[in-house]
Amino acid sequence: NALTESLISSLSRYKGISVLTSSTSFHILKTNMTDNEIAEKFLVKHAIQGSVQSFGKNTRLTVELNDLSKSKVVWSDKVDFLLDDIFKVQDEIGNKILGQLQITAVGGQEEKKWMSEFETFEQYQLFLNYETEWSKWSKEGYENTLEILEKLRSLNTNKNVIDYVEGWTLHQGLLLGLSQNKKEEDLKRLDFLTNSILQNRGNERDYSLRALAELEWLSKDCSVSKSYIPKSIDNSNIRHNLITAGFIYHACGDHDKSIPYFHKALRSAPVDTGYMVSHMLVADLYILGRTEEIKAFIGDKINNEDMMGMILWIYASLELENG
Repeated sequence: NALTESLISSLSRYKGISVLTSSTSFHILKTNMTDNEIAEKFLVKHAIQGSVQSFGKNTRLTVELNDLSKSKVVWSDKVDFLLDDIFKVQDEIGNKILGQLQITAVGGQEEKKWMSEFETFEQYQLFLNYETEWSKWSKEGYENTLEILEKLRSLNTNKNVIDYVEGWTLHQGLLLGLSQNKKEEDLKRLDFLTNSILQNRGNERDYSLRALAELEWLSKDCSVSKSYIPKSIDNSNIRHNLITAGFIYHACGDHDKSIPYFHKALRSAPVDTGYMVSHMLVADLYILGRTEEIKAFIGDKINNEDMMGMILWIYASLELENG
């Protein structure tokens, strides 16, 4: 029980996933619910299962991560330790599971390479929470990203990671009108940061940020912005980069080119918080007259209470066109 409580606490520190409470978890165990019943009743995608065996002072912990939608074990690990080290092992296992969830459920295999940018798991977990807060596109989320950025600095996080996070935070602050600095100062800083990380690291994420900065704030030239796209998605399926590439083509009027990027991004992470990808995809399909694809894509979700206004407007226009 103590181990289960500890794992729930560790996983709950990451804001990007929802974790069942300990009381619910123990109820599932007590009632011997099947994987299908767990998935249907609690809308659970992944389940963590394991066992503990003791031999005198020696203890063995075996743990598995199951993808319930596929009825498949996607990761497993075995740890031998002394009972006195239980607290250290609890944290270690929690971190391993969270890292594997990020690879399996969110970022794909590219996440393995990205995780190597961080010296400690605390830094990596802060970055994951930063991405969650940034994606909220709200004043609260923006202020939380500033706090996380300072925490990352205090932990002596890799300078390239710091520059990357600050660059995206600057972009959001400018776009939402929340920055406390003069616009000219922010633009100069954004130009410097995006150039710096391209020279010092230059991975797919860095080219994606520079591409967006060019379009929105620097040259504002579609051809310049699009020139960075091939390197931003080179041998990569990073959802964030796919969305950025799709947005750039969308904003530049290349609607037929943006649609595949949005579809690919949604396949890698179907939960589209705030309908940020969906509304651009629907707009592109509408402009191209592909209305049947819109209805097939949205389906019953059009009745969701949190449905984005733009999608409702497009549906209203379709109803008007149909009399």
